Amino acid sequence: MKYLERQSPARIIAIGFLAVILTGFSLLMLPVCVKPGVRLHYVDALFTSTSAVCVTGLIAVDTADTYTALGQTVVALLIQIGGLGVPSKELPAMRSPTPSITGFPRRHFTRQPL
Repeated sequence: MKYLERQSPARIIAIGFLAVILTGFSLLMLPVCVKPGVRLHYVDALFTSTSAVCVTGLIAVDTADTYTALGQTVVALLIQIGGLGVPSKELPAMRSPTPSITGFPRRHFTRQPL
């Protein structure tokens, strides 16, 4: 826990993303998640997991033809986790009183009308 206390918020978010991506990759590589007779390359599973968590919507293999119902559920959960991560990271960052990387206080941007 002390390791996380010493890290910057950006690094903690990156570590969290990496942990979710690698967990999803590990689950997608399980034989129970891949249809019988289908050979899944590890790069395709890693790309699918990364794309799902980052909510880009790109795929390297056809999800319905490659993954079983459990594998498709894993992909859907990764999409949901990634989708929840976007607003949960953005709102606190916009409301933070600390200066942003541009040097301007974040509140300056949130107070200005669009």
